[in-house]
Amino acid sequence: MGNKSVRTRPKRATAPTTTGKQTRLTASRKKGRSGIIVATILSAVLLLTVVLTVRALDNASSKVAVINGSEVTDQELSFYMRQLRSQVQNEWQQRHGQILTAQDWTIQQNGQSPLQLLQQRALDEIKRDKALLLTAQKQGLIGGISYADITADMEQENQRRAQDIASGNIVYGLSSFTPESYYSHLLTALRTELKKRLGQQDGDPLYVSDDEVQQYFDQHPEDWTAGVSKYELTRLTVPADQQHKANLQPNLYADMQRLSFVQLQQKYGVHDSEKVTLSPEGSISQASYNNELINQLQTATDTKAPILIETSKGFEVYRLDHTAVDKQAALQTYKVQIAATLQEQRLDAYIQHQQQQLAVTLYPDQLHTVLASFS
Repeated sequence: MGNKSVRTRPKRATAPTTTGKQTRLTASRKKGRSGIIVATILSAVLLLTVVLTVRALDNASSKVAVINGSEVTDQELSFYMRQLRSQVQNEWQQRHGQILTAQDWTIQQNGQSPLQLLQQRALDEIKRDKALLLTAQKQGLIGGISYADITADMEQENQRRAQDIASGNIVYGLSSFTPESYYSHLLTALRTELKKRLGQQDGDPLYVSDDEVQQYFDQHPEDWTAGVSKYELTRLTVPADQQHKANLQPNLYADMQRLSFVQLQQKYGVHDSEKVTLSPEGSISQASYNNELINQLQTATDTKAPILIETSKGFEVYRLDHTAVDKQAALQTYKVQIAATLQEQRLDAYIQHQQQQLAVTLYPDQLHTVLASFS
């Protein structure tokens, strides 16, 4: 019996079993990722802590004053100094007769340099504004009153306005504020709101009564006569064609200053004068000669001086003989404006009183640093 070959089917190759190893690798990767996340979070927290610490240290080092617990930083002081630079330059020129150059700001006269005067004026202005801001804060009209708070509010307002413009909405006033324009806008708005809040009823510090309006009107009647006065005048008409007006006007004006009405009549051959009664409500239109005459009567500093009006037919010379004022009509016309004037004065006095009560602490070293770095 011969040898019989037997074929055997080769076994398929199978991958080595690695389940345990893969599990260990997956677990290791998860641990690695978790470690990275934790490390990232810790790094972010550490970075935030460092940033906050640096900011706190920066704020502490930049503090130049404290007013009623509100810190004044070097940024705020420099901001006010830039605002007041031109004003102080004019003040120095009037006081010392010197036009300041860039090199003159640190040179002292009588123990003070222009730069030191500028810083003092800036601190005074900061105190006045802080008194207003603190008063508004007590009334709930504003939150933070630091320079950082106000400039942050400005950025939010600018973003809001930009969004409104992009959406096609109407934006009143400026489309974007600078720190200078925002401070002015804010302080004006707060003054308006304080007058409303503190002047609503009898007993409020800014309240103005009808009796006070009447008293103020009686004490200053000359300030409230425009629009309610009747003017009695004498008029001379001096005829002149267009060709001769240019030569006649300077001569006539000069004669008005030195000659009486009778002498003017004689010199210019005007035989008759006219009596005229004029009131603002009687003027025909804004282009009429009457309106020009009324404007000159209302703004004249010397009521005895004659007034010259050019007309299409020549010139008219007026002499004011008498002014009659309807006091009752004047009071009714101007009582709202008088009340607003009194309330504005009262607010100024109120803020000044608040300013006098402020607790102010200055830091000379930091103030000197601002002086040294200001440009």
